[in-house]
Amino acid sequence: MGRRYYSKIPHFSRVRPVLRFRLALVALLLILFQQQQLYWLYRNALLAKYSPTDFNGFYRAKELLHKVFRNELNDWHLQEELLAKQNEWTMLGSGWEGKTFVFNDSVIKTFVPGRSPFRNCFIDKPGSLINRWPTEIPASLLLGRRIKHKRPRRSVLRSEDNAIESLLPVKTWFMASSDGYSSPEWHLVTALIHGGDLNMLAKETRSKQPENFRKVDALFRPSFNSLLRVLDGLHYDGFCHDDIKPGNIFVENGTRWILGDLGNVRHVSHPYHSSRLWLHDNHQLPDCRANDALRALKTYLQFIRIASNDSEAFDEALVEGKEPLSRLLWWTIQDSSTMTAAELRERSAEVESPQRPPRFYPRLNVGPPAIRYPRFEIFYSRKSIRAHVVEHVLSTRISETFARWNAMTWLFGVPISSC
Repeated sequence: MGRRYYSKIPHFSRVRPVLRFRLALVALLLILFQQQQLYWLYRNALLAKYSPTDFNGFYRAKELLHKVFRNELNDWHLQEELLAKQNEWTMLGSGWEGKTFVFNDSVIKTFVPGRSPFRNCFIDKPGSLINRWPTEIPASLLLGRRIKHKRPRRSVLRSEDNAIESLLPVKTWFMASSDGYSSPEWHLVTALIHGGDLNMLAKETRSKQPENFRKVDALFRPSFNSLLRVLDGLHYDGFCHDDIKPGNIFVENGTRWILGDLGNVRHVSHPYHSSRLWLHDNHQLPDCRANDALRALKTYLQFIRIASNDSEAFDEALVEGKEPLSRLLWWTIQDSSTMTAAELRERSAEVESPQRPPRFYPRLNVGPPAIRYPRFEIFYSRKSIRAHVVEHVLSTRISETFARWNAMTWLFGVPISSC
């Protein structure tokens, strides 16, 4: 019989599984630590975003809101008519906050608490909390055309000028069940604007009378300047819109633009404007008034780009920086930290009006410093690269998907402050 063969296992081979386990444990702990950091960071950011808008600093706000709570400003006849003919409402669509219907010359917007919680508290009686209500309702009532009274000179609510006509007017508001069986929902009723929004106007302009971007700019620049005037009044009252984009600007008679969707209106010092979600994730400006002005200009240029008959010529002109509208954009971006709607309106109406000839300013740096070019740009045409750059520069998108995922809202819900 032969002898058994024994093989000695090296020391390193014996400790390798232990080392792997320890490394995996350290990696897991680091991942959990990072996840906890992101969790609390974005929970606080979302808490800041969904904190209430403070209307107490608004002119006669307490007096007007007390009338709202007592339903002294409501149109009961219209409310009864709408509820009686609820089966005749035509649905326009549904979105993040709820559903939208149209009936005759009214638009009925419903609000369902869920993915987008109500930020403001509704006080029926002093000291007693009934429930929350959408910020869009008090914002529309205080800032809209329906409540008319004398205001300071630059206010958005001045009754002596037409600025008041450029906010979406409120007809009535109420809380009722949509089908008579489900839980009551908030309803906000506004006037139906037959011209749609800027997206619809851009497509209609391009299909009916296609022109180059210079002629389209000359036709609609006065409308843009009027919109900046309304925005300046809103800022004077101490509020920012925070969500200016083509879908939130409504059109009446082609050239009359109305600022709508006040659900994201916040006071200037709102904590959301200094949160990570606002500054880092969405790259918005710390001063929400300057941010509104810049977003308004980007929205207008998006409209011009779609409405003109040659987007390639528009992209080339915008990148070169010689045309009045392109000089206006780069100047605004360079001075964005201190920009105001009034300053932008003055420059748009005079210094960089559409009638000015193309010219290049040597001191003007064409393009922002952080333009993102597509990867593997050697495989793209010059036209595609310019289009990508312009779309990136003019983007007005704000997202909170990453924040919601890290804050685990799918498990713990969206954080909101107590009333």
